[in-house]
Amino acid sequence: MSQSRNRLAIACGVVNQKPDGSGDPHPYEDLAEFGRDRWEPRALEDAHIVVYALPYQEGAETRKVAEAARDAGLPCVFFRANDDPTPANPPWGVVYRTSLYRSRLTPRERAMPSFTEDLLRECGSTVVPRRKGERPSVGFCGHVGSAKDRLVENVIGILRGNRDKAIGMSLRQRALEHLRKSPRVDTSFIPRTQIWGGAATGSAEWDAERRTAVRREYLDNILGNDYCLSLRGKGNYSFRLYEIFAMGRIPLFIDTDCVLPFEDEIDWRRNCAWVDVSDVGRADEILAQFHTDLHADDFVQLQLDNRQLWLDYLSPGAIYTRILDRALAANAASTASPRPSPSLRARGAGRPRRP
Repeated sequence: MSQSRNRLAIACGVVNQKPDGSGDPHPYEDLAEFGRDRWEPRALEDAHIVVYALPYQEGAETRKVAEAARDAGLPCVFFRANDDPTPANPPWGVVYRTSLYRSRLTPRERAMPSFTEDLLRECGSTVVPRRKGERPSVGFCGHVGSAKDRLVENVIGILRGNRDKAIGMSLRQRALEHLRKSPRVDTSFIPRTQIWGGAATGSAEWDAERRTAVRREYLDNILGNDYCLSLRGKGNYSFRLYEIFAMGRIPLFIDTDCVLPFEDEIDWRRNCAWVDVSDVGRADEILAQFHTDLHADDFVQLQLDNRQLWLDYLSPGAIYTRILDRALAANAASTASPRPSPSLRARGAGRPRRP
C-alpha cells in the first residue's frame, strides 16, 4: 500500500511505518480510505493543522514541529498509541495518548481510544442484544499468565524499576478470582497463559489455523455475555474496552486512575458498570446492583447505545475526525482571525479534499 494511503494511519500511530513508506502493513482499510478521501498533504504555509506522522517522543524533533506550528499560528496534534506512561508536554499542541494516568496528566495531554476494526462486520453480524436475565453474566478472554509468569514479571519489574506489566497481570488475576467465586454473577472466563493463546509462535501454517480459532473464541466470549471485564494490561488503558463497545456489549470497567477519551461528551459511567480499582473486591456486588437497576428494556437499549457510541466516537474515522475538529475549533476560538476552512499538515502536509 502506498505511503499516501497510509499517511493518516501513520499520523494516528496505529501503524508502525517510516516516512519512506516502509514498515508494517496498514491494519485498518477504512481509515486508509477515509484519509485518502478527506485529506491531502500541503506545505506548512498552506495548511490549517499540523499532524506529526510518527509516534510522539519528547525530543528535539517534536519540539521543532510544535514550535513551527506555533509560529505559523496552527493547531498541532501528536499521537502516542502505546503502553508508554511517560508524561508528554510539548511546547505547543496536544498529544493524544492511550496510556495515561489521571494523577500525572499534563495540560498538553488528552486520552484517545485504541483503534479497533469493526468486529461485528468481522463476525458477519449486526447487533443482537442479549435479553436481561436474573443474574448478570460476565466474560473475559485474555492474557493473565501463569502464577510463575506473574512472579517473574514482578521480579523483573522491580529490577527495572517498572512494574506496569506485573501490576496489570496481577490485577486481572485478582478480579477474575473474585468474580469466579461470587454467587451474584455468572462467569465465562478463558484466562490465557500466553498472548494470543500461543498463536504467535510455531509454523506459519499452524499460526494461521490457531490464530483463527483463538480469535473466534475471543469474539464469541464477548458476544456470549452481558458484560465483559475490561481492565488494564501493561499500559494503563484497556484495548478491550473499545472492542466491547464495537460488539454492542457492556464493559465491566475497572478504573486504575485512567483517563478516558471525550469525557466532556461521553458519560462513561452510564455506558459501563464502573468499579474503582480500590473496590475490585466488591466488583461482583457493584455489577449485580448495576444490573438490577437496569430495566429490561434499558438493558437492551444500552447495548444498542454502546454500539452506536463506537460508531459515532470510537471507530477509526470518527476518532480522527473528532480529534482534528476539536483542535481546529480550539485554535479558531483562541485566534482573532481564524483560517476559514480546515486542512492537514501531516509531517509536512495537508488540506482536505473537496467533494
